[in-house]
Amino acid sequence: MRPLKKPDWLRVRLPQGKASEKIESLIAEHKLHTVCKEAQCPNRGECWGDGTATFLILGDTCTRNCRFCNVKTGRPGGVDQSEAGRIASATVAIQLNHLVVTSVTRDDLSDGGASLFSETVRQVKQLMPACSVEVLIPDFKGNVGAVHSVCKAQPDIIAHTSLMLGMGETRDEVRMVMDDLRRVGCDILVMGQYLCPSKQHWPVVKYLDFAEFDTLKEEALSLGFSQVVSGPLVRSSYRAGTILRTMNK
Repeated sequence: MRPLKKPDWLRVRLPQGKASEKIESLIAEHKLHTVCKEAQCPNRGECWGDGTATFLILGDTCTRNCRFCNVKTGRPGGVDQSEAGRIASATVAIQLNHLVVTSVTRDDLSDGGASLFSETVRQVKQLMPACSVEVLIPDFKGNVGAVHSVCKAQPDIIAHTSLMLGMGETRDEVRMVMDDLRRVGCDILVMGQYLCPSKQHWPVVKYLDFAEFDTLKEEALSLGFSQVVSGPLVRSSYRAGTILRTMNK
């Protein structure tokens, strides 16, 4: 299949300037990885300006080989327990308002890495209680105990990626996924455009425009979601901190 030409609305300029350089320097100083930079997220300038950053824990090697993801696949090394403390220190140094913690999938670990998620939340809450914390967790192979252990750490938001658009989904399939998410208690829905990392990955079947994302947003709201963020450049956790602050007022 010949790759689709990327539309103009998906072409954005990545952040530059002293503010971005300072944040990147602090991240490097604490020897951390961010999804913001490594995934070349188009929203990172906006998020950093709003005091939001997404850190990647449990290494940079995933135990799965998904055709839509560009994360390195292989046999991961051991778990670096000091990551939790370094993330907490970086949160203070950068003065984040909202922290997102996510990870590669670690099927080699009995709890999927849930214990490090929990410890990271606890240490950030201890050092920076004013900062809201969101965990964007993997599926933990359906280990309910692992999910409960993360919940006990009391993150402000628990998120999971289930819906990225553009891989050939029908309208009925998208609505069915939204309906399922609402039934299991999902309250905030974020929908964005899937982008193919390389020719070896799952191809983009369609680029949805802003009007189509607006229509999907209205459908999601009609299903009972309290907050919906929907658009071509939207990514997991996009504007989550802002939404949380609005809901807590």
